[in-house]
Amino acid sequence: NTTRQHSEKHPPKKRRGGGRHLNQNELPNRVLLYQVNQIHDRRTRKELSIDVARYLNVRASSLPPIASYEQTKARAIDICRGDEHEEARRVLAEHGADARVWIREYFSKHPSVSVVESRSFHRILDGWGIDPCWNTTVA
Repeated sequence: NTTRQHSEKHPPKKRRGGGRHLNQNELPNRVLLYQVNQIHDRRTRKELSIDVARYLNVRASSLPPIASYEQTKARAIDICRGDEHEEARRVLAEHGADARVWIREYFSKHPSVSVVESRSFHRILDGWGIDPCWNTTVA
């Protein structure tokens, strides 16, 4: 069994922000990390196509172009309407803020992780932890 077991004497290493430190051997495969919103930006979409081809070890011209899309949801709710979803927004923003720190400080820095168009990715990531209705950061 290749799964690591941690005992009370040897818990996983913790780092600032509560994130667990990643060791090189803990990722069985390389990871290509991008944010879905990057697909909608023409320049970033082109870089994504190149990075996907590089990740797959094929020529970019052998892949179809990545296209922007519009997503429709049959059962969507408006979480900004009224106060009924305020608690859900608060919890989602808190989790987004925690995820933003872990992705930025730990995961994206791992040697097996490649970030597509890093500036664009991190700019989008900065929006995690912000209430989309009030445009306020969670404390």
